[in-house]
Amino acid sequence: MSAKRLFQFLVFFLLSAFCFGEQSFALSIDQLRIGVHPGKTRLVLDLSEKSDFKIFLMAEPYRLVVDLPDFQWHAGPFQGARGSGVRALRYGPLQNGVSRIVMDLDKPMSVGAAFLLPKGSGQPDRLVIDFAPSNDARFHADLAKSYGFLAGERVEQLEI
Repeated sequence: MSAKRLFQFLVFFLLSAFCFGEQSFALSIDQLRIGVHPGKTRLVLDLSEKSDFKIFLMAEPYRLVVDLPDFQWHAGPFQGARGSGVRALRYGPLQNGVSRIVMDLDKPMSVGAAFLLPKGSGQPDRLVIDFAPSNDARFHADLAKSYGFLAGERVEQLEI
Protein backbone atom coordinates (compact mmCIF):
# COMPACT_ATOMS: atom_id res chain seq x y z
CA MET A 1 0.00 0.00 0.00
CA SER A 2 1.37 3.37 -0.97
CA ALA A 3 2.02 6.08 1.63
CA LYS A 4 -0.73 8.21 0.10
CA ARG A 5 -3.27 5.35 0.34
CA LEU A 6 -2.20 4.60 3.92
CA PHE A 7 -2.64 8.27 4.84
CA GLN A 8 -6.11 8.37 3.25
CA PHE A 9 -7.10 5.20 5.11
CA LEU A 10 -5.90 6.61 8.45
CA VAL A 11 -7.74 9.91 7.88
CA PHE A 12 -10.94 8.03 6.98
CA PHE A 13 -10.56 5.75 10.01
CA LEU A 14 -10.00 8.63 12.42
CA LEU A 15 -12.88 10.68 11.02
CA SER A 16 -15.17 7.65 11.20
CA ALA A 17 -14.19 7.00 14.80
CA PHE A 18 -14.74 10.64 15.68
CA CYS A 19 -18.10 10.96 13.92
CA PHE A 20 -19.58 7.57 14.72
CA GLY A 21 -17.85 6.64 17.95
CA GLU A 22 -19.62 6.49 21.27
CA GLN A 23 -20.50 9.95 22.49
CA SER A 24 -18.95 10.92 25.79
CA PHE A 25 -20.70 13.17 28.25
CA ALA A 26 -19.18 15.24 31.00
CA LEU A 27 -22.42 15.16 33.02
CA SER A 28 -24.22 12.15 34.42
CA ILE A 29 -27.42 11.77 36.43
CA ASP A 30 -26.35 9.28 39.06
CA GLN A 31 -29.44 9.03 41.23
CA LEU A 32 -33.01 10.31 41.36
CA ARG A 33 -35.04 10.60 44.54
CA ILE A 34 -38.62 11.75 44.86
CA GLY A 35 -40.31 12.44 48.15
CA VAL A 36 -43.75 13.55 49.16
CA HIS A 37 -43.84 16.10 51.98
CA PRO A 38 -46.69 18.13 53.49
CA GLY A 39 -47.75 20.57 50.76
CA LYS A 40 -45.06 19.66 48.20
CA THR A 41 -43.18 17.01 46.27
CA ARG A 42 -39.38 17.21 46.16
CA LEU A 43 -37.35 15.75 43.31
CA VAL A 44 -33.58 15.47 43.80
CA LEU A 45 -31.17 14.58 40.99
CA ASP A 46 -27.63 13.62 42.04
CA LEU A 47 -25.27 15.03 39.41
CA SER A 48 -21.69 14.06 38.61
CA GLU A 49 -20.79 17.77 38.55
CA LYS A 50 -22.29 21.24 38.87
CA SER A 51 -24.51 21.99 35.90
CA ASP A 52 -26.69 24.60 34.28
CA PHE A 53 -30.38 23.71 34.12
CA LYS A 54 -33.68 25.07 32.90
CA ILE A 55 -37.04 23.98 34.32
CA PHE A 56 -40.49 24.77 32.99
CA LEU A 57 -44.02 23.39 32.65
CA MET A 58 -45.84 22.15 29.56
CA ALA A 59 -49.55 21.51 29.04
CA GLU A 60 -51.77 18.94 27.36
CA PRO A 61 -50.87 16.74 29.10
CA TYR A 62 -49.46 18.26 32.28
CA ARG A 63 -45.64 17.98 32.28
CA LEU A 64 -42.64 19.24 34.24
CA VAL A 65 -39.54 19.57 32.04
CA VAL A 66 -35.86 19.74 32.98
CA ASP A 67 -33.31 20.70 30.32
CA LEU A 68 -29.63 20.03 31.06
CA PRO A 69 -26.43 19.82 29.06
CA ASP A 70 -26.05 16.39 27.44
CA PHE A 71 -25.91 13.72 30.12
CA GLN A 72 -25.65 9.99 30.72
CA TRP A 73 -28.42 8.43 32.79
CA HIS A 74 -27.09 6.21 35.60
CA ALA A 75 -30.08 6.62 37.92
CA GLY A 76 -31.82 3.43 36.82
CA PRO A 77 -35.51 3.12 36.04
CA PHE A 78 -37.94 5.62 37.50
CA GLN A 79 -39.63 4.45 40.69
CA GLY A 80 -42.64 6.67 41.30
CA ALA A 81 -43.79 7.73 44.74
CA ARG A 82 -47.44 7.48 45.74
CA GLY A 83 -49.03 10.93 45.92
CA SER A 84 -46.10 12.66 44.19
CA GLY A 85 -48.15 13.73 41.19
CA VAL A 86 -45.59 12.18 38.81
CA ARG A 87 -47.00 9.35 36.65
CA ALA A 88 -43.99 8.67 34.45
CA LEU A 89 -40.54 9.96 33.57
CA ARG A 90 -38.58 9.83 30.34
CA TYR A 91 -35.33 11.38 29.15
CA GLY A 92 -33.19 11.74 26.06
CA PRO A 93 -31.32 14.10 23.78
CA LEU A 94 -33.21 17.20 22.67
CA GLN A 95 -30.79 19.08 20.41
CA ASN A 96 -27.06 19.39 20.02
CA GLY A 97 -25.64 19.85 23.52
CA VAL A 98 -28.98 19.67 25.37
CA SER A 99 -30.83 16.71 26.88
CA ARG A 100 -34.29 16.69 28.43
CA ILE A 101 -36.08 14.99 31.31
CA VAL A 102 -39.87 15.02 31.05
CA MET A 103 -42.13 14.12 33.97
CA ASP A 104 -45.74 13.36 33.14
CA LEU A 105 -47.93 14.80 35.89
CA ASP A 106 -51.31 13.44 36.90
CA LYS A 107 -52.65 16.89 37.86
CA PRO A 108 -51.72 20.56 37.48
CA MET A 109 -48.64 21.47 39.54
CA SER A 110 -46.66 24.63 40.22
CA VAL A 111 -42.91 24.86 40.74
CA GLY A 112 -42.12 26.33 44.15
CA ALA A 113 -38.32 26.10 44.06
CA ALA A 114 -35.55 24.99 41.73
CA PHE A 115 -31.93 25.21 42.81
CA LEU A 116 -28.54 23.54 42.73
CA LEU A 117 -26.95 22.34 45.97
CA PRO A 118 -23.15 22.23 45.65
CA LYS A 119 -21.30 19.10 46.64
CA GLY A 120 -20.08 18.87 50.20
CA SER A 121 -20.23 16.74 53.34
CA GLY A 122 -19.96 13.60 51.22
CA GLN A 123 -22.90 14.59 49.00
CA PRO A 124 -22.62 15.18 45.24
CA ASP A 125 -23.90 18.23 43.39
CA ARG A 126 -27.70 18.03 43.44
CA LEU A 127 -30.49 19.62 41.47
CA VAL A 128 -33.54 20.10 43.72
CA ILE A 129 -37.02 20.82 42.41
CA ASP A 130 -39.99 21.43 44.70
CA PHE A 131 -43.46 21.42 43.18
CA ALA A 132 -46.97 21.31 44.57
CA PRO A 133 -50.55 20.71 43.45
CA SER A 134 -52.10 23.70 41.75
CA ASN A 135 -55.22 24.53 39.80
CA ASP A 136 -55.67 24.90 36.05
CA ALA A 137 -55.66 28.72 36.12
CA ARG A 138 -52.37 28.96 38.02
CA PHE A 139 -50.82 26.11 36.02
CA HIS A 140 -51.60 27.89 32.75
CA ALA A 141 -50.28 31.19 34.13
CA ASP A 142 -47.05 29.39 35.15
CA LEU A 143 -46.50 28.08 31.61
CA ALA A 144 -44.77 31.35 30.74
CA LYS A 145 -42.19 30.92 33.54
CA SER A 146 -38.89 29.06 33.51
CA TYR A 147 -36.38 28.54 36.29
CA GLY A 148 -32.61 28.25 36.27
CA PHE A 149 -29.83 28.86 33.75
CA LEU A 150 -29.02 27.05 30.53
CA ALA A 151 -26.51 27.85 27.79
CA GLY A 152 -25.57 31.13 29.42
CA GLU A 153 -29.14 32.45 29.37
CA ARG A 154 -30.34 33.87 32.67
CA VAL A 155 -33.97 33.11 33.34
CA GLU A 156 -36.23 33.54 36.36
CA GLN A 157 -35.26 31.54 39.43
CA LEU A 158 -37.86 31.13 42.12
CA GLU A 159 -37.24 29.80 45.61
CA ILE A 160 -39.64 29.49 48.51
